Amino acid sequence: MEDDMKTIRTIRTITKKPWVTPPTPATTPAMIQAFWHQLFREQTNYVILEWLRGFGNVAYADPDISPFIVRLYHDVPDDPRVAYLSIVGSHVQWRLGTKDIGHAHCPLVTDPAQLACLDGLFWWHTVTLEERKKKIGRPTLAHRRAIDWIRQQSHYVNRTNA
Repeated sequence: MEDDMKTIRTIRTITKKPWVTPPTPATTPAMIQAFWHQLFREQTNYVILEWLRGFGNVAYADPDISPFIVRLYHDVPDDPRVAYLSIVGSHVQWRLGTKDIGHAHCPLVTDPAQLACLDGLFWWHTVTLEERKKKIGRPTLAHRRAIDWIRQQSHYVNRTNA
């Protein structure tokens, strides 16, 4: 009887205090600040990954505008997909949508797999040229997963905005 009461109290405690939290991006505010410094030093607004043939090969951000928002997109005009990376408060946010609706109206990304792929894409834009030469010989597992995810997202983005 006493064991049953402990079990009931435990169940009530668990249901009263859910511990599940939404996933958070691996990208940190420091990484975004480093990207801002990179753009500022190079006096440019974008970084292009020549080896990537798809979504996310261009990272665009204007270092002179506040708030600093990074846009990842494909350099082909027919591809409307875009991912926005920004800092709100002290938290990093990813938004995914199309170019025509803008940053403010794109939904937040909460899927852990999508967050991981977007973080990976952003990482490729932030690494130095020396690090890129070390990492890029053969496509890495993260690189292949990012490319696979990008191919899958064309269906997701087109469905959400249709």
